[in-house]
Amino acid sequence: MLSIRSPQGIGNTLFRRGLAALAGLAVLAGLALPAFPPGALAGPADAGICPLTTPVFTARLDARSYATGVDQTARLRVRLNPRTVPEGFFVTSIIDVLSGPPGQKPRILTGHPVSDVTPREPGTYRLRVLVNLIAKSSCAGVKAVTLLDQEVVLVAH
Repeated sequence: MLSIRSPQGIGNTLFRRGLAALAGLAVLAGLALPAFPPGALAGPADAGICPLTTPVFTARLDARSYATGVDQTARLRVRLNPRTVPEGFFVTSIIDVLSGPPGQKPRILTGHPVSDVTPREPGTYRLRVLVNLIAKSSCAGVKAVTLLDQEVVLVAH
């Protein structure tokens, strides 16, 4: 175990903050290196400094509009092509409520391949669905690419 003592005259908190800043700079320098071998870019072209490289994936929802009752669950299913992600990758789904009736917001349980949205008020909801392919490198970095960014309508009666 490494033990570092602060020099005399410098408080422990200040010394630790300085060490943390130096460690952060070292990590940032290391993150500029690609974590994956060159290959096809996943999803839309996002060249950046260190692009996410893997076979090309696409994602789509089963529908662009959904209907359900108040306190009834609408299931939004995402279809990936290819269906299985490589080892070391995972898929995230995010659902934001863009607009809806006044009152309580819907309950949202995101997942992959299915996310559940349960409206609590009658009316029309506009939702934004984001699906991302995520890779965590061995050097503590994370890379992501958006596979789907789509608005859908949910009507609760």
